[in-house]
Amino acid sequence: MRTQGEQSRGFTLIEMMVVVAIIGVITQLVLPAFSKDLPEEQLKATANKLAVKLNYLRSEARLQGAEYGVQLDPDHQRFRIHMPPEVQLAEDANAPLEEEDPEKSNLHWHQLPAGIRIAGISIGRKDQGPKKSKEILFDSRGRTPPKVLYLEYADPNASSEPIRYSIIIPPLGGGITVEKGTVELPTASDYDF
Repeated sequence: MRTQGEQSRGFTLIEMMVVVAIIGVITQLVLPAFSKDLPEEQLKATANKLAVKLNYLRSEARLQGAEYGVQLDPDHQRFRIHMPPEVQLAEDANAPLEEEDPEKSNLHWHQLPAGIRIAGISIGRKDQGPKKSKEILFDSRGRTPPKVLYLEYADPNASSEPIRYSIIIPPLGGGITVEKGTVELPTASDYDF
């Protein structure tokens, strides 16, 4: 039993509604500031994941002594892994082959996240268009011609420039790196030889 001097300790419904309203107002003010950075972070994460896949495929090409790589489909914003047929069959034994020629069979397509697109590939001759080169292949020694793969995010509701990240693929065994912006391949000069 309560005595006359004791009062109930708790919150009233009105006090709880005021707190919820304050939290709602703060959320409305803070959330737009974070949402501007989300597409760039997603683009950066996608570029880093693709760079890790490419580094792995280069390593596998050297270890296995076979051709590995990535085939790009800029028209549908997707890519798929290219492996030797025997590895492909072991990796994906339950799935039917998509191509008639088993020598050219590939794994299934991986879709890029919404809003992120393949903006092109540079092979050092200012040809960054998506139709110029559609694959990055590593030979049995892990070598490939030097390339830069461009991924970008363009906000359909904004008139600002798209956000772009470059995946730099050196010709020999160097690590594949990611940089923000458009990175051009260095051109060779007479002093390089």
